[in-house]
Amino acid sequence: MAYVSADLNCISPRLGTSGAALWTYRSAADAVATIVGAGHISDGIKKGLKVNDVVIVIDDVTTVDLCVVTAISAAGAVTMVNGT
Repeated sequence: MAYVSADLNCISPRLGTSGAALWTYRSAADAVATIVGAGHISDGIKKGLKVNDVVIVIDDVTTVDLCVVTAISAAGAVTMVNGT
C-alpha cells in the first residue's frame, strides 16, 4: 500500500560513525513482506537510515519482526531483510 514517513522513527541512534541505529516502523496497511521490499521506504537517506541499521517492524496484523537494512539507493530507497 503506502509508506508513511512519520511512522518510521529512530529510537536509539548510533554512537559515533560505527554501529547500528535502532528504528521502529508501524504499518497499519502492509505486511512485512511488502515493507522489506526494495523501495517501500523511499526516504531512507533523508531519515538518516544506514546499511546495517535495525528496524523493528510492526505490520498490519500486529506481527513484530526485526529487519536489517541491506541497501539504500542514491535516491533513498531502502531494502531490508527480515531477520526473524
